[in-house]
Amino acid sequence: MVDDDLIEFADEDEPAASMVGTNSRYWVRKILIVDDDEDVHFATELALRGQVFDGATLVFLHAYTSKQAFECLSNERDIAVILLDVVMESEEAGLLLVRQIRDVLDLQNVRIILRTGQPGYAPELETISKYDINDYKTKSELTREKLYTALITALRSYNQLVRLDHNRQGLARIIQSTNNLMLKEGLHEFAEGVITQLAGFIGVDPDGLVCFGAYTSDVSSESHLPVKVIASAGRYAQWMEHTAEFERSLIWQKVLKCFEQRENIVSEGVSCFYFEPESFARYVVYLDTPTSVGEDELRMVKMFTHNISLCAKNLSLLEQLKRIAYEDTLTGLLNRNGLIEYLNKGIPETGALLLIDLDQFSMLNDTFGIHYGDKLLCALAERYQRHPNVLMAARLWADQFALVVDSNACIQDLVVDLYKPVNIRDVWRLLTFCAGVSFPDTGSTANELVANATIALKRAKQKGVNQLVYFNTRMVDELRDRSMMLSELKDSLDHQNFTLMYQPQIDLNTLQIVGVEALCRWRNKRNEPISPEVFIPLAEQSGLILALGEWVLHKALEDLHRIRSIKPSVRMAVNVSTLQFNDPDFERVISNALALAGVSGNCLDIEITESVGVLGSVEVEEKLSRLKKLGVMISIDDFGTGFSSLSYLDKLSADQLKIDKSFVSCMNPSNTGSNIADMIVSLGRKFHLTVIAEGIETEAQLNALKAQGCHQGQGYWFSKPLTIDDLLTWLEKT
Repeated sequence: MVDDDLIEFADEDEPAASMVGTNSRYWVRKILIVDDDEDVHFATELALRGQVFDGATLVFLHAYTSKQAFECLSNERDIAVILLDVVMESEEAGLLLVRQIRDVLDLQNVRIILRTGQPGYAPELETISKYDINDYKTKSELTREKLYTALITALRSYNQLVRLDHNRQGLARIIQSTNNLMLKEGLHEFAEGVITQLAGFIGVDPDGLVCFGAYTSDVSSESHLPVKVIASAGRYAQWMEHTAEFERSLIWQKVLKCFEQRENIVSEGVSCFYFEPESFARYVVYLDTPTSVGEDELRMVKMFTHNISLCAKNLSLLEQLKRIAYEDTLTGLLNRNGLIEYLNKGIPETGALLLIDLDQFSMLNDTFGIHYGDKLLCALAERYQRHPNVLMAARLWADQFALVVDSNACIQDLVVDLYKPVNIRDVWRLLTFCAGVSFPDTGSTANELVANATIALKRAKQKGVNQLVYFNTRMVDELRDRSMMLSELKDSLDHQNFTLMYQPQIDLNTLQIVGVEALCRWRNKRNEPISPEVFIPLAEQSGLILALGEWVLHKALEDLHRIRSIKPSVRMAVNVSTLQFNDPDFERVISNALALAGVSGNCLDIEITESVGVLGSVEVEEKLSRLKKLGVMISIDDFGTGFSSLSYLDKLSADQLKIDKSFVSCMNPSNTGSNIADMIVSLGRKFHLTVIAEGIETEAQLNALKAQGCHQGQGYWFSKPLTIDDLLTWLEKT
């Protein structure tokens, strides 16, 4: 039986209209009545019907056994208060259910009021101590007033726990956001956390938006403003994708007003919270606030928005760092890191990666200035992005771009489009490029794909300007062989495993030896002879030519002592590359080598190529002049095969011109080789230079050169290159 005091009928007023409707899902508080007595259910609901607590309507759920209650709680996990009978199916059914609620269902927030009509089965002190319940009442003492008081106390406690949960959830989202700041969703995750935590502070559900606005003095002057939804939650979750719906709503007007006033707008129903972490970025958080927001909550919100302003500023800085890490600041394209990240996601099987390098960009920069170069790069970036076949464009280095295209069939057409003139400062400039192409089937990773395209690009640049090269696997083999050869070359240099051969230079009139040319020879670890045309360029490209050239110079002058013991007038000719000549220590190297060998400078003849001459600098002329003061003779090697120019021939203070063997080998009356050789001899005569011909192999060539007035010569007609011992024997015989 139910106590008479419990059955007191109240007026059956309807819940306030403002508390029900489409948004009433969260603004109810569920009360679960668990009792095996039907009258208790009826009397309890009758006593509490129509009551509203903190704006929330009370909704009653019913269970008549502990099993029914367990099933109900499993499905309805947001029940606020349980009015629980102790004795039902068994004497301890209610107490056992308490443990299931806390331990099995893990419902820690729900408040449990234990009601018993038989206190002896569950003594109050023992039950409160042993079980996680929040209140203990006997049915005989539970009048309507006391029931309402106990329920309100429990609901207030439940609301506080829910609010703490909201706070914890919001904080967890912000912490998660800071841990994932380097992800693209970093700002979005952070903003979602702001919604959750603000809602927790106010004690409302997280139905809201976070809007970002770029700074402008008049926010309301345009119909489409720089305002963007960066996070949404609850019933506004879809507004991230449906901005048109947002802009048609009253919320839009509230948000704009908040941006305009630059202060919080708080009212019953809706609230907008303003914070400004930076001078160029502002945020407004919109929340549904069905109940009025108290002063305490507003103070907490004010403190919170100050803190999140600092967090947002730090987040913005990290977002900027991320842009720096993945984007090119000049053009706005991806950089190398961004390219790798893009390629890791995969490209079409029919697609391709192009690496493009602008020809002679440094010259354009030097001629027209850095700002001109920047404008040119930005114009190219815009062109690449607009091209219909380009899926992605990146800038890797100063003038090197990467393009991912959707089809390898479009590459030729794409290249044609890229070569079209570019308008910079109202001047159309025609540009040329070198490009290397790699395909998805040639690289299993993004780094391999880029590496393969880089190999192809290097090949293109080696071929000259305006070249396009497609990668193939043979290039990797060749690169590997080159790398192995370079390693062996360095090892041989460390152990001085080179030899010098000497080819006599003959006076064509007297047929007497006047000098020898030192020629470097090398065998690899497998004792295979490697052509100088292979290992000398490799040494130049790797920088090993400086050490190798110094060794050749010292060894040649050392051997010159033995040579001059037989022929005192013989000079030593040594080849010097452009890289060696440009070395700031070059003069010191020459002086030290002469001093260590104990010979004078007039015993040495250094052979430079025409490429030194085209440097055309005063420094080159001054360096040559200082060398000549040491007595060193200067020869221009392979004259006529490179950048021949009469304008620098006189400035270089040269002593000799060497006719390249390619002109000598084809000398006959019907061939232009004879004409070129004759022209070089004539130039030498006009500039008072000694002319020496290389590669003389026949008597006819010798006679023709003598007839033209050539002074000296070398070649197999006189002698092949000889070891130092063989040369000494040859000298003794001649």
